[in-house]
This record gives sequence, structure tokens and C-alpha cells, in this order.
Amino acid sequence: NAEVRSTSSKSLFGIKSGSVKLCFTSPCYFKLRFYNNGEEEMGQEPSVKEYAMNLASHFDECKRVLTDDGTLWVNIMDTVIDYQLQLAPELFVLEMVNRGWMLHDKQIWLKKNPTWNDTSRSVAAHEYLYVFKKCSFVQFDDSWVKDFVNDEYGFTYGNSGNRVKLRSIIDYRD
Repeated sequence: NAEVRSTSSKSLFGIKSGSVKLCFTSPCYFKLRFYNNGEEEMGQEPSVKEYAMNLASHFDECKRVLTDDGTLWVNIMDTVIDYQLQLAPELFVLEMVNRGWMLHDKQIWLKKNPTWNDTSRSVAAHEYLYVFKKCSFVQFDDSWVKDFVNDEYGFTYGNSGNRVKLRSIIDYRD
């Protein structure tokens, strides 16, 4: 319903339970940006574990409004603090699974303009898209994929050449 508005994913008031097929979001990353949203700003928690728990709690409402075969897509990236990755995506995924979500898929988003860093590690030119579901069976309608004849970047073909599937990499570089 385009008329329904909410101020936060923490409270999706006005949205009927079981009425949404897809939620797609890119929440605040842990300790990467400061948005001046007050003391309780997401991403500014004291620890990465608290961040993962806080972020997962926001999706309790998404779970309520999703249809049984709906999916939640979350784009999330890790943070380096004291020359060490914080494992924010991994801790978040574990917290989601502990809350009863099922991890359905993991996509890699290849970025055209990755942020250069001044550390002794590679430049992260990708982020992850985690796909969660409530129930064990989710049917994706990929019938539109069969119309693609020769796409070298986004699709892969089965042994007989007549079965097409999306790849697990979304390439936005071009």
C-alpha cells in the first residue's frame, strides 16, 4: 500500500501481517558513517555484537509483514577497526538465524566505485546481499530469464544449454 508510511523498520505500523512479498534494504553499517540521528543511532553501538543484535531486531517487524513465501534482502558490508575486520555481516546472519530466519541465498554485489582505503588490505569491491525467508519453501519466478540468449555477466546455462539460472554475482561495474 503506497499510502502507508513508517518512520522505522522497528515499527511497521499500518502494514498488515503477511501482506508483503519482498523487503529489500541497506541498513547503516557498523561504525562507518555518522548520520546525526541521536544517541541511539544504528551503527554506533558500543560493540559489533550489539550492532548485529540491534539490526536483527529491526527485522522482527519485517518477518511479521512478510508473506509465508516472501523474502528479505539485506545489503551489508563489514568494517575494519584496529586493522581487523569486525565480522559484522557474519554476526548479523547468525543473529537472524537465531531469531528463526532461514538464510536462503547469498549474492555478491560487484561495485563500480569501491572506496579506496589506506590500510594494508585489498580494496573491498563487493558487498553481500543476504536473502532471508520465513519458510523452507520459496519459489522464485525466473521464467523471464529464458528470454536471454547470450548474457556473459548475469546468467549461467545448464549442461544441455536450455536451462538458464541467475548467477550469484550482481555486476554493477558497467
